[in-house]
Amino acid sequence: MGPIRRIVQQLDIHPEALRSWVKRAEVDVGRAPAPAAALSAVGGLVGLLWDHRLDVASA
Repeated sequence: MGPIRRIVQQLDIHPEALRSWVKRAEVDVGRAPAPAAALSAVGGLVGLLWDHRLDVASA
């Protein structure tokens, strides 16, 4: 039995759940790039904050 199958059985989870946890952990520690959707969301938030800062500064 492979290590992934053994871990999945021990945790009683679906293999896809484990895969997504590992993928997220790799992003968190910088071993993998963040998904494009996450980068887009962060970029949108930065844009909103920047626009708000400019509005406050001009008031």
